[in-house]
Amino acid sequence: MVLHLNYKTTHSSSVIQRGNSLLRRVHPQILTNSHQEFILKKVAILLFITSLVLMTSVSFSQSKVNTNTLVQYGDKMYKINDDKPYTGKVFDLHKSNGNKKMEGYYKDGLRYRRWYYE
Repeated sequence: MVLHLNYKTTHSSSVIQRGNSLLRRVHPQILTNSHQEFILKKVAILLFITSLVLMTSVSFSQSKVNTNTLVQYGDKMYKINDDKPYTGKVFDLHKSNGNKKMEGYYKDGLRYRRWYYE
């Protein structure tokens, strides 16, 4: 019985060795652990940068607001139902034809930068 186990053990280990050498010959470009770690780090960095750019673009989106939807409290402009002074682009349209009448920018509820009237 001991002889039988030894035969199986040596036979199975030689099969594994032949399989490994065959695998190396078929796929000589198998990545080592250090290569895999390097690739995983690069992918993680890429995912982090992509998510950071996406979150930044969503949180700092520059949508225009019609001036008619802003409310003045004191000397500052606020969005309706908002407790922070408005910061962003604003516009107004002519009621007769719908063309742009005015475009400007508020920062912390106060007029900021150059305003354009058409």
